[in-house]
Amino acid sequence: MTSDGTATLGDNDYFYVENMLTIPAGQLSATIDVNARGDLKDEPNEPFFVNLLSPTNATITDNQGKATIVNDD
Repeated sequence: MTSDGTATLGDNDYFYVENMLTIPAGQLSATIDVNARGDLKDEPNEPFFVNLLSPTNATITDNQGKATIVNDD
């Protein structure tokens, strides 16, 4: 699930994601796609977070990843 940093849902910076992620046995990572919402504002790069919750048959050692929306205006 995604959570706000300085990039926020309230400012329409990115689309909320709450998906089930399956990491196959033997792999240590997987990819989650999160779409940013484009705008024409000149603003600093803005981070948001992706949190992993409720593992099944696994242990999460670091449950939060940080992503950054890079300003392109």
